[in-house]
Amino acid sequence: MVKNILVATDFSKRADPAFKRGVMLAKACGAHLTIVHVVDNDQPSRIVEAAQVEASSLLETLTSQYQNDPLKVSTVVTCGEPHMGILETAQRINADLIILGSHRRSPLRNTFVGTTAERIIRGSRYPVLVARSNVTGPYLRPAIALDIAESDESPLNGARTLALGDMNSMKVIFAFTIADYHYIRQSGLTDDELQRYVKDHQNALLPRRKEACQKFGVEEDQVMVVHAPFDVADAILDAASKEKIDLLILGTRRKKAFDRLRLGSVSEAVLRRAEIDILVVPPPEIIVEM
Repeated sequence: MVKNILVATDFSKRADPAFKRGVMLAKACGAHLTIVHVVDNDQPSRIVEAAQVEASSLLETLTSQYQNDPLKVSTVVTCGEPHMGILETAQRINADLIILGSHRRSPLRNTFVGTTAERIIRGSRYPVLVARSNVTGPYLRPAIALDIAESDESPLNGARTLALGDMNSMKVIFAFTIADYHYIRQSGLTDDELQRYVKDHQNALLPRRKEACQKFGVEEDQVMVVHAPFDVADAILDAASKEKIDLLILGTRRKKAFDRLRLGSVSEAVLRRAEIDILVVPPPEIIVEM
């Protein structure tokens, strides 16, 4: 049961889908909606104070239309690093879900420190929904990217608990790689022979798919086993596009302190490239690193 939803806003157009999605979900499940804005405090105090006043005014305007609405909504203005302020607020209200808008794409910034969304996801024990679409209805075609060779059920269980859409018909995308694919590809095989080679590897995974279906409680026709010849993230996104998926669900793994700062995981690559809404579900009982 979702009781507390936190939506972060910087008042840009990128934040609009997050706010709309938060309102829709809060109304649907009767949750309390909190809107947070974080003011950068790495500037002169008079500028910080002015920014706080302006943010409070903007939040009041944003939520004024719900004064006579059964929606329960509150606002928070805090100071500090955006990801830290959002995580601290989520912890304070015991959020069941954090909703963020699409990040500004900046390859140079991404290389060194990552986006605010990525930094929140790395340090969050709460599910994070990155809202990109302006559609405010329930998700009709959700999918989850899982490794059927792994036994981690937490992303699927977390998604079912949140119930953001039709989870009963949810697709499961498993992208597999073939270690010697590129050598075989250059060995002179015809296209038909290469396709048969890939198909043989795909068929070898069918027993695992059957076991995964039983474990995860899904039908076999819900599981898509797709080959990733070059990049796993691209294969997942391509499969999602072909199936017209409107919500893609990803999981994260527990990592050591140093590894948690490393970029380049499949989840982060999907997050950066996707044009649809992304829900990232952390492992249960993950420690928040503030």
